Amino acid sequence: MSKYSKLLISQARRLMIADKLNPQEIGHYLGVDELVVNKWLAKVPTPQTSGLIRNNAERRTKLINTDKSLLKNFSFNIENSRLLCAILYGCEGAKYPSSNIVSLTNSDPGLISSFVNLMRHSYSLDESKWRVVMQIHSDQDFVLLRKYWGELLKINKKYFYKPTVTVSSGKKHRNGYVGTCSVRYSDYRIQLRLIGIFNEFLRKSVE
Repeated sequence: MSKYSKLLISQARRLMIADKLNPQEIGHYLGVDELVVNKWLAKVPTPQTSGLIRNNAERRTKLINTDKSLLKNFSFNIENSRLLCAILYGCEGAKYPSSNIVSLTNSDPGLISSFVNLMRHSYSLDESKWRVVMQIHSDQDFVLLRKYWGELLKINKKYFYKPTVTVSSGKKHRNGYVGTCSVRYSDYRIQLRLIGIFNEFLRKSVE
C-alpha cells in the first residue's frame, strides 16, 4: 500500500496540468522526491502527448480508409465469393487429411461471419449440416454467447455442441472477447474444392 495519499498524488497531477510545473518543482513544492513524482505523473496526459495521440489516431484512420474504394464496385458473385471463401479457408481452416470436413476456428466474429456468409453465397448448402463448437472461459456465460453467435451466424442453437471450457487465469479478457468459435460444415467435397482454389491462387500469385 502506498505511503502517499491519493489526495497528494492528485495534487501533484493538478500542479503539472494546471500550473504547468515540472516534476522537480512539484517535488520541491510537496516535499516529495522527484523520482516518486515522475512515477505518479507517468500516465498523465499532457497537451503535447494528447495532441500526439490524436494525430497518430487520425493518421491510422486515414491509412485504414485509404483503399476502401477498391470494394466500391466489387461484386460478391459466385466466382468472387468462392475465391474469397477459399482464401479465408486456406489461411484459417482445417486441411485434409487431418480433417475431412469444412472447419474454421477463430475468435474474430467478423472473420467467422464473413466465412459463413461467403460459404452460403458460394454453394448450395444444407443448413442442417452446420455445427458450432465454442471455447469459452469458466467465467463467461455460455447461453448468452451461444445466443450471440447463433444470431450472428444465423445458425440454430440446436446445432451448437457443448462448449470447451477453460479455467480463467484471473486476468481480464481483451475488450469485446466473446469466446473462440469453430464453425463446421460436414462436406469433404466442398473442403477439397476450397483447398483446390486456394492452392491455385497461391500458384498464380507467384507466376
